[in-house]
Amino acid sequence: LFKKVGRNVTLTKYGELFYPYAKQAIESIDNGIIAFNKLMKEDTSNVFISCLYCVYSFFLPEKILQFRKIHEKCKFSIEYKFTTAILTDVLDGHSELGISSSFSPQDVFSSGTAFDYLEWKPLYQEPICFIAGKNHPLAKKALIDPAELCDVPFIPYHKSKLGTNKVIYDLCGKYGKKPNMVAEGYSDMNEGIAIVPASGYFRSEQVVKLNIDPSANIPMTRVINLVWSKKRRLSRAAKGFRDLLLEQAKNDQAMYGMRELKL
Repeated sequence: LFKKVGRNVTLTKYGELFYPYAKQAIESIDNGIIAFNKLMKEDTSNVFISCLYCVYSFFLPEKILQFRKIHEKCKFSIEYKFTTAILTDVLDGHSELGISSSFSPQDVFSSGTAFDYLEWKPLYQEPICFIAGKNHPLAKKALIDPAELCDVPFIPYHKSKLGTNKVIYDLCGKYGKKPNMVAEGYSDMNEGIAIVPASGYFRSEQVVKLNIDPSANIPMTRVINLVWSKKRRLSRAAKGFRDLLLEQAKNDQAMYGMRELKL
């Protein structure tokens, strides 16, 4: 392969023939090492998620366990918040993925409209219900006219028109009214009503589920959406976890969409 010419070493004709193949092999090995290190870095990276509390408490743990069977070193950083904060986190790049309740493509944020900056797909529909303290006047009624809900104080988790709050806004809008929003968070439930997901995580002897007249056809469900940014590229780990959630969405509708609140 080599021959000595004075103090220098040059290729023989056999070396010249072999050289491009050797060079290609070394470049392939180098590229393989780069790809390997990149995959290792991505597999050991954090996936940043903002989500609703009910998603955080009973939906995500199972999904993370499934994902980590394949990506053992992948870590998750999760914060539970309300829908407005979740969408803001995704828009600002604080979180790669968001799992939120209902919102509209026309909803406006500091960065622009949801349609301009976000991608989203539904994961499942979840039942929701109105609740009140056990001593609240409406708690004692066998059947409640939806119009009565417009005049009582409403206790939101966060004051906005997104998520479950949209149900009360749409309901009051039918009667030409606006919701009587009071203090954020569950304070004295005997003074107001609230909307909660009808999921098994909620337990209290101090509140009751309100029996709304079914003939009113109020849509007592909310859509749980998976959200990510149009403008930012997802890490390999985040993309893989997103794809896992979307692939299982049909089965999740049957599993998570049917859990009822028992008070």
